[in-house]
Amino acid sequence: MLEALLPVFVLVGIVALVFALLHLAQASSKKRIEDWKQAAGSLGLSWKGTDEKLAERFPGFYLFKWGDRRRADNCLTGTRDGVQITVADYSYTAGTGKQRSTTGQSICLLTAPDLDLPPFLLRKEFKLLDAIGKAIGGKDINFPDDKEFSDAFVLQAEDEAAVRRLFTRPVRRAFLTFKGTNVLYEARGPTMLFHRHDHVGADDLRKMVHDGFDILAALRESRKDA
Repeated sequence: MLEALLPVFVLVGIVALVFALLHLAQASSKKRIEDWKQAAGSLGLSWKGTDEKLAERFPGFYLFKWGDRRRADNCLTGTRDGVQITVADYSYTAGTGKQRSTTGQSICLLTAPDLDLPPFLLRKEFKLLDAIGKAIGGKDINFPDDKEFSDAFVLQAEDEAAVRRLFTRPVRRAFLTFKGTNVLYEARGPTMLFHRHDHVGADDLRKMVHDGFDILAALRESRKDA
C-alpha cells in the first residue's frame, strides 16, 4: 500500500518545495523593495518602481544592446549638483531554447549636461580570454607608461585618440581604485553607466553612487584641462 502511494508522496513533496521556494523569492523581493525605498530617502532620490523603457532612453550603450525583455526594477532617480542620477536593478534575457537565461545587475547612470565624453568602455581584464580577443582583432587601448592600469583593465573606444586624451594619469589613478573588481564603466556624451555584474545591497547603494561621482569628477577635470 505504502509503495503504491510513494509516487504521490514524492509529487506532493515536489509541489510543496516549489511553493516554498516561490514564497521565499517573493519575500526576498518584497524586502529588497522596502530596503531600496529606505535607501532612496537617505540618498535624496525618489522611488520610481519599474521602468521597461530605460534602455531605450540611453541608446548606444553596450549593456543595453544585449538580449531582449530588457527592464529596470527598483528604479531610483534624482539630481545632485546638477547631475541626474538613475539607479536600478537592470535585467535582460538572452540565448535560445534550454540555453535561454536572464542576467541581472544593479546599475548606476550619471548624466552631467555640461559633459560631452567620447564613447568608451572599461572593464576588468581577463588574461586568457582577452589574449584570444586580441589575436582575432579585438582592440585594447594600452598606455606604455602605465603598466598597472593597462594590465588591470581593457579599455575600448570608437575614437582611440580622443579617449587617450581623456584618460590622463589622474583619470587612470581614479579607475585603479577598482583594480581587481568586476566593474564595467561605459560613457557616451553626457552620460556614464557602470555596474559590477551583480546586484548591490541597499547598504552599498551610497558607496556605488559615491564611486560614480568620484570618477565623474576625474573625467570632468580632464575635459576641463583639454
